[in-house]
Amino acid sequence: MYRYPIFFYLAALTSPLAASPVLNAANPLVDLSQFRVTTFATGIDFPTSMARLGDGSLLVGSTLPTQSFSGDSGYLNFYTGSGRLLRFTDTDANGVADGPAVVVASGLTGAITSVQTFGGIVAVATVGNASNPNSTEGAIMFFRQGASPNDSYVSLGEVRFTYSTGALPTFALAVRETPGQPGKFDLAFALPGSDHFGSDAGTVTATGLLSASLTPGSAWRTTVDPASGSFGLSSLTQVASGVRTSAGIIFDSNGDLLITDNGFQSFSTGDQVSADELNRIAAASLNSSTFLGYPNNYPDYTTGSLVGGAGQQALSAFIPLSGGGESRGVAGVAQSPFNFPPVLQGGYFVGFHGLWDEVGTANTVNPIYFVNPVTGEYSAFVTAGQSGFSKPDGLLASAEGLYIADMFTVRQFGASSGALYLVARDTSSGSPVPEPSSLAMLVAALTCLRFSRPRS
Repeated sequence: MYRYPIFFYLAALTSPLAASPVLNAANPLVDLSQFRVTTFATGIDFPTSMARLGDGSLLVGSTLPTQSFSGDSGYLNFYTGSGRLLRFTDTDANGVADGPAVVVASGLTGAITSVQTFGGIVAVATVGNASNPNSTEGAIMFFRQGASPNDSYVSLGEVRFTYSTGALPTFALAVRETPGQPGKFDLAFALPGSDHFGSDAGTVTATGLLSASLTPGSAWRTTVDPASGSFGLSSLTQVASGVRTSAGIIFDSNGDLLITDNGFQSFSTGDQVSADELNRIAAASLNSSTFLGYPNNYPDYTTGSLVGGAGQQALSAFIPLSGGGESRGVAGVAQSPFNFPPVLQGGYFVGFHGLWDEVGTANTVNPIYFVNPVTGEYSAFVTAGQSGFSKPDGLLASAEGLYIADMFTVRQFGASSGALYLVARDTSSGSPVPEPSSLAMLVAALTCLRFSRPRS
């Protein structure tokens, strides 16, 4: 996510109504008659990540803000929040939660940035320490689910990370079953660089369930055995270096590791310098470290031309689309749900936080892109700047479709203004009827053309 100049912090508070995002009818890959978009849940504190539980319910990472930014009593600070896990059900499969969530874990130190489930275990990435907005701490916490779905989770321990320099350690997690070892799981995580540009200076100290000295701006994997009588993690393997700051990673169906990476902007002008990226590391390369380029090698945001040129090139470098659309603050990534139309099969959906605190129509750089898995070409699945839709930071592909977590829809990081949406394949006859809140947005969306842009 991006930090923008102080005038963003001081602007007046607005209160747009949450509304389901409208899919981009101008995109030839999108046939509106094949989809149904529903508002799954609203009124959530900073939802950022989601995972499916074994019983089909939805687990959501949420963060309760605990204090305001210094000097601004109206601006709640996500980074000094306290994490909790929410369980939602949808027993009638209508794309809307049955009711309020059940809190299955609370009081987690720091703000939740990623959630994964595997083998009855829940792994949660947090950032900060719930009191200091300049904290250089983060953690991966592990819980075992209770005997019944609504029982409180039991802590199994954590890995705590501390930077030796002043980086904010945003973490993202990915999980897969370990190849050739049924019942064991690979857990991958990405550490940001130690400064704005993605430097690997200094160290990151890991304590707790893992004890290690790590390099900033890197990605790692470890193996977890949920069935082990004494819960623990295996030794670490580095899988990538040259990572600036990633808010989303996944293993795809081929076992490849996908890593989103934020570009950077000029401190003096505020202009974007390097493009956001989607990187793909082949499954066969995960036993060694792949150099991804930062800080001295990156695609130029305006032209896509490579600066430096060293390292593995990104699958997609997100520069402005030829039709005028822009994107900034790349966040979550998900592989296309298996039941989506064939033209969208196998590809990746990528969400963008956009402008730091702008919401709704004022956030003009917060689309959701679909990325072709072969060519890296991308196009807008959901266009930017829609009323009531603001921060699609979390994406989850499931049997129901594509879940979207909108972090907040009210300016100044409005607490309890986050929402969840579900884009599902519509198998009913005839064209779907948009929700009333979406009718006006559909008219606007039909006038907005978005064209795909190949990778640079």
